[in-house]
Amino acid sequence: LASSLETDETRLRWADVDLPLPDDPGSFSAGQHRDIRRRYAAMIENIDRWIGTFGSVLAQSGQIDDTIVIYASDHGEMLGDRNLWAKQFPFQPSICVPLIFKGPGILQGKVRTDPVSLIDLGPTFAQWAGTEVAGGSWKPWDAPMPFTSFGGENGRSGFTLADVEAAGARHLCVLVADADQRAIPGSGNCAPVAQLFDPTVLRTQLDRLTGTYAGRCGLGATLVLPEGWRWVDLQRTPVEEAARSLRPAAAEEMAATLTGLVALGGVIWADGPVAGDQIVSLTVIRFESDTTLTSTPDEVAAALAARGVPAGGTGRVVGARTVLTEMTDDATGRSIAYAIPDHGYTIYLVVNTPVDDTWIATGDAIAATVLGC
Repeated sequence: LASSLETDETRLRWADVDLPLPDDPGSFSAGQHRDIRRRYAAMIENIDRWIGTFGSVLAQSGQIDDTIVIYASDHGEMLGDRNLWAKQFPFQPSICVPLIFKGPGILQGKVRTDPVSLIDLGPTFAQWAGTEVAGGSWKPWDAPMPFTSFGGENGRSGFTLADVEAAGARHLCVLVADADQRAIPGSGNCAPVAQLFDPTVLRTQLDRLTGTYAGRCGLGATLVLPEGWRWVDLQRTPVEEAARSLRPAAAEEMAATLTGLVALGGVIWADGPVAGDQIVSLTVIRFESDTTLTSTPDEVAAALAARGVPAGGTGRVVGARTVLTEMTDDATGRSIAYAIPDHGYTIYLVVNTPVDDTWIATGDAIAATVLGC
């Protein structure tokens, strides 16, 4: 909405403001932190200016007296505090958002401290309009744990399929659930995500692998592992620490393996059960690629090849989608690779198992839960 002239103007206005630095500067210099925070403040000022512009338009058009304006946001921003960035953390800068109302019947200057969530806005809007949310009121999933709507890390949606279908939704965030539509504890972070509304696909997603939620939006990948599996976040866990945790008796060799994986773009390592003389394992690599959620297997292979990543295999139906899949057997076992496209990158999942066809179903079940953010 804002023109580049106005963005430049607000940036210049904040150029010399001495803003406070974060408590843990991490690897950024004081100058870099100040520049980031000044630019952030300039963007907020630009948003504020446009709110005023919209208000003026409403007043000039005679609509201001029957219009309610709400200023809010979907999440906060760590902005370097605690040496953290973005929104995936349970701290005040990340989870707190503005929620300001202005309009007829709303007291000016009144501050409320009642607990509230953005999920309350839909029914509130409907009530103001003298109607109800289509399909009835929004209900939490029949689940034994708290939920939030689109709550970032470990967030859970509060909608049933009946609600969503009645509302004619086109985008939906759902948690992992069993065939009875009961949420699986620990499965949060809005996984799986249905980017396009399709009742058939959504119902298929309800009857899926149960187990341990793994990954996070910061890694660009989320998935569900079978019960008993354990996983390591290779961006947050030092290689040596991860190696000692996964292979105490062969930590040095494991560290070399993980180092090579991280160099390729590896973000997750997971261990499953011992099968014969082999530990079933899984790796997730994120490759930048010219792909979208709807890229075909051929398009994914071409996009990876353009990045110098060889990707063979064929398209195979996994869950509710066709995925580029390649299976390789050698003396050490079998590798099943799945190349799952997302916007601007490909999630490359490799499941390492014994040469035993019974493990293919396990690999497919895991791959069916893999999603980007």
